[in-house]
Amino acid sequence: MELSSLPLMLLLISNIRSGQTQERLKAAVIIEPDKHDTVRCELPEDEDDWTYSWFKDGSSRPFSTDREFSISTGGSHGRYSITCRGERRSDGQKSEISDAVTLTLSFFTETPKAVLTVQPEPSQILRGETVTLSCDLQGEGLTYRWQCGDGRVHTSKEKELKITAEIRQKCRCNGCRGSDCSHWSDEVTLVSDKPRVTVKPQSLVFTGDTVTLSCDGRRSTGRGIIWYKDHQTIKSGDETVTLRDVSVSDGGKYRCAVEGETQAQSVTLTVRERPKAVLRVQPDGRVFRGQTVTLTCDIQETDVTSWTYSWNKDDSEIHVSRSQEYNISSVSESHTGNYSCSGRETRGSRHTHTSDEVTLTLSVSSTSGPPGSPGPSGSPGPSGSPGPSGSPGTSGSPRTSGSPGTSESPGTSVPPLALLIAVTAGLSVLFLLIFFLVLLWRCKHNKDADAVTSDVTYVDIDLKAVTQMKKNKKENKGKAGESSDTVYSKLKI
Repeated sequence: MELSSLPLMLLLISNIRSGQTQERLKAAVIIEPDKHDTVRCELPEDEDDWTYSWFKDGSSRPFSTDREFSISTGGSHGRYSITCRGERRSDGQKSEISDAVTLTLSFFTETPKAVLTVQPEPSQILRGETVTLSCDLQGEGLTYRWQCGDGRVHTSKEKELKITAEIRQKCRCNGCRGSDCSHWSDEVTLVSDKPRVTVKPQSLVFTGDTVTLSCDGRRSTGRGIIWYKDHQTIKSGDETVTLRDVSVSDGGKYRCAVEGETQAQSVTLTVRERPKAVLRVQPDGRVFRGQTVTLTCDIQETDVTSWTYSWNKDDSEIHVSRSQEYNISSVSESHTGNYSCSGRETRGSRHTHTSDEVTLTLSVSSTSGPPGSPGPSGSPGPSGSPGPSGSPGTSGSPRTSGSPGTSESPGTSVPPLALLIAVTAGLSVLFLLIFFLVLLWRCKHNKDADAVTSDVTYVDIDLKAVTQMKKNKKENKGKAGESSDTVYSKLKI
């Protein structure tokens, strides 16, 4: 009875094992139809209960343990026979290996070495600063691994990692595609042992500014700080030095050191004289209602490459711009007042002295028309030549003329330029009048001279006495005959 039951038990065990073999699942390699570069290992059961392994060319060592992977560029390309297999987490049962699929993939044929770069420079990193680590490695679809300080590995799909440098530590990185990984990069040490000097607001300042120098060395050691300027000790004990109302002589090389340790790298502080802005106005003569006035703010002899200008009217800020010019269109009485300007460094803390004020006033023409329109006698208006309503102001300070139809109001002094123009014009008219009078006199004199005519008067003079005397003389000489002579004399009267 016992012997006859043994074959039956063996048969049942054989059937059970045969049933288990029949229930063994088979993995399948699936290429996503909408993702031509993605390959997935497929099993008919719950995917979360399975781990996956990928193999190439019959190797027993998996090159990836993800459910899917990307056919990425980079590395060396080749055609490989790819299979996958699943393993159930709950009981460790493995699926059958999938059928092989031939794919063109890229793998590291020669294991490369990652290169780790750090910003800012490792020697300039202070505790508490944010540091950017970048792992440089050729290829795409990589998973990057980072190891800093405590030895723990941080993985990321991004090639950059930002950390806060709190302690002195060493970092390195590498990249992997599945189980195919590069060599680790060289280690980079973060946070310098040397103290470091920082300057606020900046190392280029103007006279009168306030500058604060800070040394970071005390946070790590707890020992005192010594300050130097141009190799001379200036202070000790404090982590900061504040320079108020600086002058040119405060410029120089500053550094700090922790007591008993090496000095920090020096920082050069440059102090220059604060410049003063100059305000120019165009037009610089008389300004009439309706004209356009341009204010220009000039700042010279500085190393600042970009200024932001502030425009003030009657001590109130009215405009801020990076343009050096400020235009007032269609000027009117509301625009009159005292104007000034100043400049501030666009990407810095430096600023100029405020310019001297320039007073903007309006000149009023004798007509209500716009500048350039005909005046009362048909002559050009204010923009052509000076009209009767006033005279030009001084350069850069337009003056207000008198009211229409009257002379300048009481208390308004005549500008020197206007007086000069009036005297010149008067002398010119006087000279022309004298010239024409002389010319007229000359013409009249010449006409009178031409009117006198030349006459010849013939006078018949009877010289009887003379003839008688001659006759007597001739008679005395015995000459006979009588003669009567007539003498004609030409007289010009």
